[in-house]
Amino acid sequence: MAQSDFSIRRVAVVGAGTMGRGILMSLADADRRFTDFHPEV
Repeated sequence: MAQSDFSIRRVAVVGAGTMGRGILMSLADADRRFTDFHPEV
């Protein structure tokens, strides 16, 4: 029981980490695009 609980938690942590990385990458991409449109910033 404890082992399956641990593996479920690990999957959740890995999934959250992947999602967080995707959000950070999309934010960085949007930031780059904004800087391209507004070079004075």
